[in-house]
Amino acid sequence: MELRRTVVVKLSIPDDRQDDLKDTMDAFRHASQRFANRGWEGDDDGYVITSRSQLQSHVYDDIRGETGLHSDLCVGAANHAADALRGVVDRMKEGERVSKPVFTSNTTVYNTNAVSYFDGYCTLAAYGSGRVKAEYVYPNDSIQAEYMESDAWDKQGAKLRYDQQSDTYYLHVTVVQERDDPEGEAEGRTVLGVDRNVDGYLAVTSSGSFIGNADYFNHKRREYEQRRGDLQQQSTRSAHLTIQSIGDRFASWSEDYLHRVSKQVVAEAIANGCDTIVLEDLAQIRERISNASKFQQWAFVSWVVRSRTKRRPRGSPSRW
Repeated sequence: MELRRTVVVKLSIPDDRQDDLKDTMDAFRHASQRFANRGWEGDDDGYVITSRSQLQSHVYDDIRGETGLHSDLCVGAANHAADALRGVVDRMKEGERVSKPVFTSNTTVYNTNAVSYFDGYCTLAAYGSGRVKAEYVYPNDSIQAEYMESDAWDKQGAKLRYDQQSDTYYLHVTVVQERDDPEGEAEGRTVLGVDRNVDGYLAVTSSGSFIGNADYFNHKRREYEQRRGDLQQQSTRSAHLTIQSIGDRFASWSEDYLHRVSKQVVAEAIANGCDTIVLEDLAQIRERISNASKFQQWAFVSWVVRSRTKRRPRGSPSRW
């Protein structure tokens, strides 16, 4: 049985290479958008292009020339765009109104040719003079180190994320292990790792999918809070009733939006043959459970995912 995990590791980047990584992220985001734009234009039959290889064949050379991006990162940008387009098409199949993917987050996808792992550090393809050497920063008694420094886990591709508020780089590494004697129910299953609350997204999966527009969700919430604040200042019965009404509408909208996001996570697990989803939320984990030192570095919540078949809804668009 294959076990799959996503390990989130803080990186220490040399000061003189920080700009190189930021330039690489900018170029990767631009390349991803260019690939997505071309895929959205469609093929000869007018269908959105979701095939990674087909997308590369159309504009890879042009984008590589425009950006000067490392060849493997350019391939990663094409794959990243294709996955986003596939997610949009899946939502289209469900009858939802959709729009072209737009990439805004500070994220770069690395395949195994663009990142190399060593004891205590990795090297990342980037602009500038050769690869960037980035040292792992482990908290005390870190479970991340057990994955990263052990030969028992095969380290595969990764995503580099830059947190602008803390000026910190994090590497989300996919690690895999084959086991003949699984320990416990979750350990004996193929697992999809989900990192929540990543810049610009509600969730990022270990299979490489970016799910849910966090900026849009937060924008809607701010609109609701602003509207509620304005009504509270009126102090009338009519305003009070309106607050209740818009509160109910926002609650219903939020529940529906998050339900659709969770359905996309489940669909991603099914598509990748995963029957267990592991949620990882490392943001401010020390503050949330500061007395639980055993779990300060890693928090898991697991479900067993039961596959289900879906029918194409009536009236859904034919342009999938």
